[in-house]
Amino acid sequence: MPHDPDPVTAPNEVPWPDQPPVELLALCCPGCGNNELVETVITTDLGHESALECTCCGEVCPL
Repeated sequence: MPHDPDPVTAPNEVPWPDQPPVELLALCCPGCGNNELVETVITTDLGHESALECTCCGEVCPL
């Protein structure tokens, strides 16, 4: 007796929740162009702020 594989639903047929699509931004260091950035916290005049630090040259960019 042949066994039929379970039917697979195509991705465009999956009922997705009503949410706007997520936009992905390609981030890179303005100094060297490296795309490996780590989140860090910096001290500013207003207190502490989140920023991204380049793993290559150490450039820090506030978010």
